[in-house]
Amino acid sequence: MPAEQDKGKTNPAGSTPAGASAARDAAIAAAQAAVDARERSRPSAATVERVMADRASKRGRWMVGLIAFIVLGGIAAATIFGFQLRQMMIDADLTKESIRLNKDALDLTRDTAQRQLRAYLTIQEFKCGPCGDNAGADEVSVRAGNDGQTPARNAYARIGWSAGDPGCGVAGSGFAYGYDQARYFRNLRTFSREARDFTNFDVNRDVIAKAKSANSKLCVYGTTNYATIYSELGERETHFCYWYNPRGERTQCEEQNDLN
Repeated sequence: MPAEQDKGKTNPAGSTPAGASAARDAAIAAAQAAVDARERSRPSAATVERVMADRASKRGRWMVGLIAFIVLGGIAAATIFGFQLRQMMIDADLTKESIRLNKDALDLTRDTAQRQLRAYLTIQEFKCGPCGDNAGADEVSVRAGNDGQTPARNAYARIGWSAGDPGCGVAGSGFAYGYDQARYFRNLRTFSREARDFTNFDVNRDVIAKAKSANSKLCVYGTTNYATIYSELGERETHFCYWYNPRGERTQCEEQNDLN
């Protein structure tokens, strides 16, 4: 009965030895095909080298571009810094010039104020009777006055004499003006505004006699000296100088004379 029951049934594929071998061969063939497909899909060494070379070239170009960008950026930064430095130097020069101009303006303002306000001890009159002036035979005097706005302090006068020296009183002659006498004024040491005073000198008879005996020109010169309220100006001088010819006629000298 069992034999009869199995009679007429078909065996499934591969259930026989021949079928199993065919299935294995098919599996091996499929695996080999997959391997071949994978191998075909894998790039060749030349392709890999070409891709790597392209990547290296791209990286090289990128590095060159980056370096160029950095260099250009450095140049731009240096240029900007140069312009800024130049501008700073210009600003510094302008600041120094502004300071100088301000100082000049202040100096000018101060000088103007000093000129307007300081003392001016001027020569009001000079007389030399023995020289030929309309005065006493022994009278040699100078009269001074303060024509400024503030006091003239520690005022005094000086006198000098020269006979026969053609350079005395001549501009540019190089004559050395030496003074024989110095005198304080009769009443004042400090001259207030518009104050006047005089002083007398001794007659230098030797020089006068020398000029007359040589029939030459007599030169008489002197100064008034004083200080102002502005100590930085130091001692000031006002000069006078006269020529007397043998006839006693007087003219003002070219030099050493603030009366012109």
